[in-house]
Amino acid sequence: MMMRLISLLFFLLVSWQAGADPNIALLVKDEQIVPGQQVNLQFEATTKQYFMDGPQYSLPYVANAMVKQENKSTLSGYSFINDEKFTSQRWSIQVYPNKVGVYLIPSMTVTLTTANEDGNIVKTPLKTKPLALVVKAPSELKHESNYLVSSKVSVEDVWSSTSETAKKEYERGDIIQRTVTIKAEYTSTFMMPDFVPLAPEGVTVSLLEPALSSHYSRGEHSTTLVQHISYSIDKPGQYALGSEQVKWWNPDNNQLNTWKASAKSIDAGGVDYQKVLRLGMVFLSFMICIYLARLYLIKSKPTILIFSRLFSSHGAKWLNSCYSKASNKTNLRTPLLIDASNNEELVKYSLQSQFQKNERVGIWQRIRLYWSV
Repeated sequence: MMMRLISLLFFLLVSWQAGADPNIALLVKDEQIVPGQQVNLQFEATTKQYFMDGPQYSLPYVANAMVKQENKSTLSGYSFINDEKFTSQRWSIQVYPNKVGVYLIPSMTVTLTTANEDGNIVKTPLKTKPLALVVKAPSELKHESNYLVSSKVSVEDVWSSTSETAKKEYERGDIIQRTVTIKAEYTSTFMMPDFVPLAPEGVTVSLLEPALSSHYSRGEHSTTLVQHISYSIDKPGQYALGSEQVKWWNPDNNQLNTWKASAKSIDAGGVDYQKVLRLGMVFLSFMICIYLARLYLIKSKPTILIFSRLFSSHGAKWLNSCYSKASNKTNLRTPLLIDASNNEELVKYSLQSQFQKNERVGIWQRIRLYWSV
């Protein structure tokens, strides 16, 4: 009996010490990861005692990936494990894989600072378990390079002149200002794609250094890029600015989204050669169609006359059309309906209707007679 009591006390002592020791857990959301996506590594440290200081650790090195801590603060609170209350500390590290492959998150040493029963500070080094991340690219992204990975992206495109104040015609040396603002959630400033404005020959583009900012609040993380653009008119002409695209992959619904800037027409004088070329092509196509139609009508005029008589004439004219032969000049091959028809009853009925009863042969019967050859 005494031995059992001693064993029970020893077990309770060991269990209490194990529960009192601080622990650390590394959590990663299980999902399909694509290149450029933010992978959030969530750390949670727990103890039965109290934390006296924040955790001490170094960011791990991950090959072919960028490792960054978007929010360096540590959230202190409480956690319940198996209905037991523990003091907890939570923080996170973000990993951005650059390409397809398997990424190894190595074991990290985290030193936790707690207080023991006597109130003394105790530093406990703990190691996290290594973790493997599998990164795959969907078929929609295999030929894409300059894109974002975000669950929500908004783009604002503002020109220096609105429709009310825009100049009707620009001159050489005029400057047009433009500001493009891209805001994306759950990504880093380093992962924001470059916004490259399109400009035709005759217009010079000047770019300021993009303004990048990151905002992290209560678990919500967003990044903003502001790009200021200046267009300079170098020579007269008709120009079209804008029409750029911003693409992003939404990991929540696994879809590729595209925003396209509206085209802005700039009248800088001169001749709109593109418009003239389009009108010229339309006019040339129209004239070619008329010419081809004229050639067709000239060559097919005898045939058209024969078919017109065949289906619309009456009496002797219709009989003459039935027996008409191709001439050497027109090189036509008009069928001899009466002689060549293989439906004798139809021929007999048609001739009787036309010449004995003096009734006009109907169109449908004439078509049947024509196709009976």
